[in-house]
Amino acid sequence: MLNGSWSIARFANIPVRLHWSFAFVFVVIAFFSVSYELQPKQIFAFTLYILTLYLCVVFHEYGHALMAKRFGVDTEDIIISPIGGVARLHRIPHQPFQEFLIAIAGPVVNVVLALIIATILLTIGERVLPASLDSFSIEKPIEFLRMVLVLNVILFLFNLIPAFPMDGGRILRALLASKIPYVKATTIASLIGRIIAIGFFIYGIYSKQYTLPFIAILIFTMARNEERMVKRTYKHE
Repeated sequence: MLNGSWSIARFANIPVRLHWSFAFVFVVIAFFSVSYELQPKQIFAFTLYILTLYLCVVFHEYGHALMAKRFGVDTEDIIISPIGGVARLHRIPHQPFQEFLIAIAGPVVNVVLALIIATILLTIGERVLPASLDSFSIEKPIEFLRMVLVLNVILFLFNLIPAFPMDGGRILRALLASKIPYVKATTIASLIGRIIAIGFFIYGIYSKQYTLPFIAILIFTMARNEERMVKRTYKHE
């Protein structure tokens, strides 16, 4: 156990740690199971789908970590929590091209996973997209594969949102930093992220999708913290 996390796997000498708060995921599963009066088979399918989501997140984070390793940047570990995963790099390269490749590597992994599944489905003569997006009613392995394909597409698109802490925020900064100073690029990317966060918050309240305001607060806070951290780092260099 390290700082409230447990090591559950290791690949390429990079440990994967499960944060203690991950237990909340099973609380959520139990809540949905009771609320929707799910049958044992449905509970199993739903639980397997959620755990597969986090497995895809682990693959995503290894994309970042292994790409960073190509540039001589080591990864302390990969932490998995209810809100996702993070590869804790020892440093973020200030060279725009390197940061761009490290940031895009994670979403690319999700694209590769989706393409592999699509290829398998097409090879065996099955359709690619699921008939329903209801993860409670998965009854066949083929349908489960389709759902995992969709899951990876969603992870890809979500992470390309141009706001910290998503990969899209770092991709945006890397593109800006290729033309303007790194600190200024961070400031602009942070501002764009906070504007997006405000939009998420307002839309979430208006549409009564109350997970969006929570995500919005996280994005707003992380965008502001990223800007402060970069300014503090450059001030001491």
